Amino acid sequence: MSDLTISNNKVRARGRIITIGRDNYGHRNLILFIRSRRDSRPAYISFAFDIELPLNVNVQSFVNIEGHVIAHSYKNEVWGRQSYIQYFVADKIELDKTQLEKAFPNECIGLGFAHNDSFIDVAIMGEIVRISRSAPQEQEGSNKPRVWTRIMLKVVPVDNEHRPSLVNVQYSSNMRVSEVPIHVGDKVCMTGLVSSTRKKIGSHNEGNDNSEYKITRNFEDIIVNDLAVIESIQLEVNSEEIERAFSKEETQETKTQNTLMSEDTVTSEEDETSFFTGVESK
Repeated sequence: MSDLTISNNKVRARGRIITIGRDNYGHRNLILFIRSRRDSRPAYISFAFDIELPLNVNVQSFVNIEGHVIAHSYKNEVWGRQSYIQYFVADKIELDKTQLEKAFPNECIGLGFAHNDSFIDVAIMGEIVRISRSAPQEQEGSNKPRVWTRIMLKVVPVDNEHRPSLVNVQYSSNMRVSEVPIHVGDKVCMTGLVSSTRKKIGSHNEGNDNSEYKITRNFEDIIVNDLAVIESIQLEVNSEEIERAFSKEETQETKTQNTLMSEDTVTSEEDETSFFTGVESK
C-alpha cells in the first residue's frame, strides 16, 4: 500500500475466511470471521478486492489483511434519491503464520494450528463535515440515558480513487471518547474497531419441498476507540454555514461524478440514514 493509505486511511484485520465469491454487484469479495477479543459477539467483516489471492489462501484460511475504507454518496437512479455506500477494500491478503511458526521459524515451517487473536482495527485522519446524534436511549441499571454520536469524516482519496471518501464512524456517550469536544470543520485522527450485525431482509422458497430460506445482509459499523483534534476550526465560524456549504458542494459533485461511477459499486439500500455501513453478504 502507499504511504497515503498508511497515514490517512488504514484497515488491518486478522481472521478466518468463511466465504470467497462475488456479491450481488459483481465484486469479488470475502467474509472474514473475527472472534471478539471481548465478551461481545464475533464479527463477520466483508472485504471487496481486485487483487489475486495467494495460492495458499482459500476458505478456512487464517489470514492477515491490510486495506482501507471507501465511502461516498451518489444519486441512485433506481430509487430516485441520494444513497450512501461504505465498504472495506482489501489491498493485501496473506496467510497468517501459526504461533509455532512465529516462535520457531526454522523448525516449524507449515506446522501448528493455533494463531494469535483475530482482530480488526481502523485508523483514519480527516475533516469532520457532519455531526449527528441519536435520541437518548434508556439504559438498564442507569439513570443516565445513552446517546450515540455519528461523525462523517472527509478523507483524502487513496491512490487513484477520484474523490475523497465520506466515512461514517460513531461512538456512544458511555465511552471516554465522548468527552473530546468536536466541531464541524475540525481535522481529527481516530482509531477504532468494527462491529457487525446480520439482519434478515426477506426470504424465498427453493426446492421440490418449497423450503423457505432466509435472506440476510451483513452490516458493519466503525466504532471509535480514540480520537484527537489536530486542527481545530475557529470558534467564530458558523458550523451550520459550513454544513450547508458542504451539502451544496456534495450535491454538485454528485451530478458531475455520477457518470464516472463504476457499475460494480457495493451498495447498501437498507436505510440511507442508518448507522450501518455498506458491504453486504448473504
